[in-house]
Amino acid sequence: MIWQKKDISSEEVREMARVFGIDTLTASVLIRRDVREPSELCYFLEEDLRYLHNPFLFEDMETVVDRLQAAREESEKVLVFGDRDVDGMTSTALMVQALKDLDLDPEWRVPAEGENYGLSVKAVEEFAEGGGTLIITVDNGITCFAEVDRAGELGVDVLIFDHHECRETLPAALAIVNPKIPDTAYPFRELAGCGVVSKVLWALALSGSEYYNQSLVFLATRQEESELVIEMVKTVNLREVARLTVRSGSGDRGLYDMVDFLKGQPIFVFSEKEEKRRLGLYLGANFDIHLVGLDGEIAQFFPPLAGKSLDELRHRSRMALYGMDGGGLVDVLSSLFVSLFLRRENGRFQVWANSLDLVALGTVADMMPLVNENRILVKRGVDLINRAMRKNLREILLRRKLLDRTIRAEDLSWFVSPWLNAAGRMDRADLGVEYLLTDDEKAIYQLANSIDGLYQKRREVGDALWDELHREAEASLEECSGKMVYLASDRIPRGITGILAARFSQYYHVPAMILSLGEETASGSVRAMDGGGITALLEQLDSYFDDWGGHEFAAGFSLPVDNLGPFRRELIAGLENFEPVKKEDTASVDAELPNAYLNENLDKLIEKLEPYGEAFPPLLFQANNLEIDNVELVGKEGVHLKMLLSTSEKKWPALFWNSVDRYKKDFNRNDNIDILFKLEKNFFRNRQTLQLNIQDLKRSVT
Repeated sequence: MIWQKKDISSEEVREMARVFGIDTLTASVLIRRDVREPSELCYFLEEDLRYLHNPFLFEDMETVVDRLQAAREESEKVLVFGDRDVDGMTSTALMVQALKDLDLDPEWRVPAEGENYGLSVKAVEEFAEGGGTLIITVDNGITCFAEVDRAGELGVDVLIFDHHECRETLPAALAIVNPKIPDTAYPFRELAGCGVVSKVLWALALSGSEYYNQSLVFLATRQEESELVIEMVKTVNLREVARLTVRSGSGDRGLYDMVDFLKGQPIFVFSEKEEKRRLGLYLGANFDIHLVGLDGEIAQFFPPLAGKSLDELRHRSRMALYGMDGGGLVDVLSSLFVSLFLRRENGRFQVWANSLDLVALGTVADMMPLVNENRILVKRGVDLINRAMRKNLREILLRRKLLDRTIRAEDLSWFVSPWLNAAGRMDRADLGVEYLLTDDEKAIYQLANSIDGLYQKRREVGDALWDELHREAEASLEECSGKMVYLASDRIPRGITGILAARFSQYYHVPAMILSLGEETASGSVRAMDGGGITALLEQLDSYFDDWGGHEFAAGFSLPVDNLGPFRRELIAGLENFEPVKKEDTASVDAELPNAYLNENLDKLIEKLEPYGEAFPPLLFQANNLEIDNVELVGKEGVHLKMLLSTSEKKWPALFWNSVDRYKKDFNRNDNIDILFKLEKNFFRNRQTLQLNIQDLKRSVT
């Protein structure tokens, strides 16, 4: 393994630490990971929900909210159609509960045994026949052209809440909320399906306030030499829609523009008295504009800000620090209003905030990159899970032996998601949704028993097939020029294709495509654990599919069994121009630590930069000249090493997995070694201790 530690500027490290009030070790880690821009640093250093993007940046969000409110007023019959994976189950549960909170009684449905991914014409027709008028797809729908068209023919509106890649055209739905729609104003592409639904829930919370769809103007003045500068920003649903700056020296033209901009709208200022005085000097003593001062209410809700001027608050503004507003006084004012509004309306938004545990679970399960606002969504959601506020999630933690420890995002990925995912992969996603929706403790226990059984069965079947298919996998890898594993068999249950594809992809470091063959339809999964490119590959094969969907790392599809021959030939031909990303045997070191830094405070740095997962893996450190005090063989077959390492200040327990073959060859007891390690917590008999998880080591050079 090659150890790579990127050279960085010590001046840049010190400057980042100074500007953002962090220690130099944290700054160096972020810079080595190319997290430099203030607007991105925000998501690593903050967790306040006000840093999330405004849902009304989605072009169709107002249409969505108005349609859902209309359904509420008319007590319409609504269907939520989800997907069978964890993202789909959490998305479905979130949407159903939101509709119940609107006093609706929605039906919900996920693909059952034998049904393909996505909304079906059959589901549309059955729903319409029963008097249904509104279908909401969650975590699917963006490729359901025929199904949406059929709904339109039957007088059923469709709202699509999805996050999968779009085709060149979009379905003819009433509204679509998808961050991957081309040219969307929404600034972040990588929300999970449950993240998209969460945005709808936030928008619904705002729609219950007095400011929904209301135009608000924020005004701030400043003196600039001999001129008065008047800055104005207009917002609708807390989203900026217009901006105007007028200078007192601009004459009548500026005055007319200002009057047009302000006419007929509430005008918010910081200090009503001060702004009236300044505007009076420009507009004359007889001007009559109603201003709403916010300084009193801001002082009431945020006592530390009492007595401060707007200019003083600008210099203290965290939003300004991260460049997340325009930097002017009016931007500070509008940002303060948003904070004030969210605090004032806390009860209205609390239901949404309390749903972030399911958003965190679905986001991590769907392997979405933990960057940008996904970090705050997951961090806040994991915090809710640690507080065990939701009974059904608490039951999962109990069964997965996690209830006595602090949960991290990685625990959701390794222990919680696979358990819940088993329901969908064994064609019983309905059990998973029902489990997430119920609040009855007896039902939670019974449903958990059922899902437990599916989880055990899936593991047994998966392990058996993993052992059985290796020889065929080797042959397919050779046939595919070493670029893919391709397996198709009627021995593979459809619910196992994803887990097998992931394991083969991880084992061979290439994409893996696994197909389950039914009598008429083949259902498949493709995974690329070490790189992307899946979407482009499947687009080339689009004509063969009945349906398909996914993203760059994971996708699912179905096609007629009769098409398998030509499909396989074209796939292999297409692989000639396909270059999967190979896993390099290198390690990127986040920081080389002096031995004095090897103490419990290191865990505080790790906690500060959580969550870890896709696109932001756990921190990897280098430490030098540690002495090996003891070595033990552990594990059923004795292939792992448990070690005790010491510095002049502390002794550290350490684990080195699958390394017995290196013992007494590359290192021995009493050697001094340099190590690459991850710091982790060990839980044993209700005690939590820190230990080093060694990734690689070598003898120290003396």
